[in-house]
Amino acid sequence: MTYFLAPMNGQELRAVIEMPAQKLGVRLEAGLTERILKDVERSPGNLPLLEFALERLWNKQSYGQLTHEGYEEVGGVEKALASYADNVYEKLSEVDRERAERVFIQLVQPGKGTDDTRKVATRADVGANNWDLVRRLADARLVVTGRDETGEETVEVIHEALIRKWGMLRGWMKDSWEFRVWQEKLKVRLAEWVEKDKDEGALLRGLVLVEAEKWHQQRLSELSQEERVFIQLSLGLRDREEERDKKALIAVKTTTIVSIIAVVAVSIGGIFFLWQRNSVIGGQIEALTSKSESLWLLDDQLEAMIASVKANKLLQQPIFVSEEDRDDTITTLRRTVQDIQEYNRLEGHRAGVLSVSFSPDGNIIASASSDNAIRLWSIDGKTSTVLEGHKDGVLSISFSSDSKTLVSSGIDKKVKLWDVRNGQEIATFQGNQRYITRVSFSPKDEIIASTTADNAIKLWSIDGKINRVLAGHEKSISSISFSSDGQILASGSLDKTIKLWDLKNGEKIATLTGHGDSITSVSFSPKDEIIVSASLDKTVKLWNLDGSELKSLAGHDNIVTSVRFSSDGQIIASADDGGIIKLWNLDGEEIKTLQGHNDGINEIAFSPNQQLLVSASDRNILKVWNLQNLSKTPKTLDGHSKPVTDVVFSPKTKTIISASIDGNITFWNFQGEKVNTFIGHNNWINDLSISSDSRFIASASQDKTIKLWTVEGKNILEIKGHTEPVNAVAFSPTEEIIVSGSDDKTIRLWNYDGEELRKIEEHKQPIYGIDISPDGKLIASASKDKTVRIWTVDGKLKTILTGHEDEVWAVKFSPDGQLIASAGKNKNINLWSRSGKLLKTMKGHTGRVWGISFDPKGKILASASDDQTVKLWSLSNYQELQTFRGHDAGVFRLSFSPDGNILASASFDRTVKLWGIDNERLQTLNPDELLSYSCNWLHNYLQYNNKSDRSLCP
Repeated sequence: MTYFLAPMNGQELRAVIEMPAQKLGVRLEAGLTERILKDVERSPGNLPLLEFALERLWNKQSYGQLTHEGYEEVGGVEKALASYADNVYEKLSEVDRERAERVFIQLVQPGKGTDDTRKVATRADVGANNWDLVRRLADARLVVTGRDETGEETVEVIHEALIRKWGMLRGWMKDSWEFRVWQEKLKVRLAEWVEKDKDEGALLRGLVLVEAEKWHQQRLSELSQEERVFIQLSLGLRDREEERDKKALIAVKTTTIVSIIAVVAVSIGGIFFLWQRNSVIGGQIEALTSKSESLWLLDDQLEAMIASVKANKLLQQPIFVSEEDRDDTITTLRRTVQDIQEYNRLEGHRAGVLSVSFSPDGNIIASASSDNAIRLWSIDGKTSTVLEGHKDGVLSISFSSDSKTLVSSGIDKKVKLWDVRNGQEIATFQGNQRYITRVSFSPKDEIIASTTADNAIKLWSIDGKINRVLAGHEKSISSISFSSDGQILASGSLDKTIKLWDLKNGEKIATLTGHGDSITSVSFSPKDEIIVSASLDKTVKLWNLDGSELKSLAGHDNIVTSVRFSSDGQIIASADDGGIIKLWNLDGEEIKTLQGHNDGINEIAFSPNQQLLVSASDRNILKVWNLQNLSKTPKTLDGHSKPVTDVVFSPKTKTIISASIDGNITFWNFQGEKVNTFIGHNNWINDLSISSDSRFIASASQDKTIKLWTVEGKNILEIKGHTEPVNAVAFSPTEEIIVSGSDDKTIRLWNYDGEELRKIEEHKQPIYGIDISPDGKLIASASKDKTVRIWTVDGKLKTILTGHEDEVWAVKFSPDGQLIASAGKNKNINLWSRSGKLLKTMKGHTGRVWGISFDPKGKILASASDDQTVKLWSLSNYQELQTFRGHDAGVFRLSFSPDGNILASASFDRTVKLWGIDNERLQTLNPDELLSYSCNWLHNYLQYNNKSDRSLCP
């Protein structure tokens, strides 16, 4: 039941002001109470303002008296709040001050000819990664948090006086007023798009899109993920429509001729019918493909796959579809098949899901909810049983080792035992004075451990008797975990500690300290060698049993709520209240991020065979994730202090060599371990190249030099001659010649003694890319002047490739020398014949393409982009094969291993990632196989949780 409190009347407000003073013997200057009351009465929602004013006024008391002068010093009722806000703001770090601006401007509704007012913003509006700051601002009483009717977390300023009187916020709004007015209009358009089932007809167009593109470029970090996707999809639709219009103009003459001939052959009505049918189905295919892409960007993986399957099924009908549209439709499904992790979605609870557990036999998923119910689901997602008996929210559940019994605990202070086979309640344990936060069976089912809000752990026998109480924590216990032999119990508490207990005698073995905030989750590894913990401090920590900290895993932007080991102990999963799940190896390296929840995750659980992970959310939903393709997870090489600009493989020394803006060159073994690092240049390194005999490495630098190194890392030559930074360098495969390209607009050829052999001066702008054909006869150069130029090695211009519309950043010859690939600022990749004929333009990246690389067999082209992705393209049909995501910043360069099984990517996020390449699988999945694979993947979801599309895959 909800109770509404009426506003305080004048007499009650007077009491709030005067009674504390009377009790402490403090006097109020004559007329001060009336003055304060008068100010308060002008301010709606007055109690928070009065609280701030009185608090600050008490700090100004003089000789036991509260005075008018003191009241004026604090600024009166409204300015007291503004002054307090200044104090809170001053205590924030520089980073948090920037985040605070991002948060507060979202809490203001810009007025149009009226004053700005407060606005209730969602977690998505202010940014999920800022929610920890929102909580601190709420603790500081500057904002108030809550939930809307859908259960989504919300925030608003504590009082509109903050908007009227806080100078900092007024300044922010003055600078951002135009942006915020536009953003509120965008939210309306976005809501209409969602209401229309994300139909592309509701996307932005015309001048509205032009304005959106401007703000997307200028204030990207202040847009929610949904707003970004909405604008990106609108821009994509605009580009596709422009391309279609160009093709339509070209086709006008052909259409006219064909129509004249057709009139003779068949009736006009028949032609019109076929054309109309073709047009309708073609439009449906394009709309479904666009919808799939938008859903994928919004992390709605299953619905994205469904939309793509629908598009590809329409593609099988006897209609004409352009080659480009057909490729786009198939590529979208291929990308979904390659990257999808969400396997099923379990819906049925009427409130947030608080706990989840797999049965030890792997056949049942149990979930507990704030709706007072426990649901038992078969592994395919069908609800088999609903357990009802708790009178309030169920906080925790645990299976017995034989999977036949379930124990539960909740806010109603009850521990209950259930027969899993028939859903009947077996017993209820009484004797708890406080609600029970966690409950767990011991591995041999001899003990049930429960924790309560009174800081203690109770150990029960199976017949409901309390055998022992473990006391020692100073605050509530949030998590417990038994060792696999049942001899030790670990407990995590809000007091920031983890304690280990000997269950033979109830003695405390050790206290683990190191977290900076409350513990939220704790778990033993299967072999009892390690304990993992999670905390409000956003970290995950690994511990030895002696209490020493092994590693601290940082990567979450929000409070980490749950952490678990896989059954083999090799993977750690952690979840946070921003809806993110991260997977880690035992070395503390992040190997995968799973996104899809729109709200906080309360608990996660691995299946016994560790192929599935289930997550329970505040949004009434459980998601099941398939982890069988984790082998594709890249190895991360982390060692550079600044962005990594290039990476190459050295077959001779079996090392990976990377270069960075920090001027260093680092050697790694193929297992990803750092071998050596040395200073390469006095400024950042732009490019690396390894000689065809693997004896030498050349580095090109911003310091205007080229350096020659042995593959062991010994510097043997410094080449000077360029008058501006050197951007590119390449070895001739047939002669001892090095070719370089520079900002000075020249190409220069050097011998291994550093002597300049030739200088080519034809480009009108800086040169960004250089490559030499495998037969050593041709040089390709990529330039800011939007061209690729092909030269003979004696400096004669052979041809100019003019298909790019903007700066060209990279150029490469294929291993057989018959293809040339180029890419750049316009986000596209062009493929040319050796003679200079444009064969194909491959589109898919949403940011500029910095680097490209052919695999050793010449069957695949890899591309690296500012959009933080690496893409693989088939050179047999020019289709996108796969997209690798994992870098946290733009990807600059790429290199294949000599056998083509590994692709290394260098990124502005200061790392190199090694990706496994499954060539055979990528090449052999045809459209029919893609559909079959997708339908198999979707089967359980369509069967039990998506009635509307159940007939999609019969």
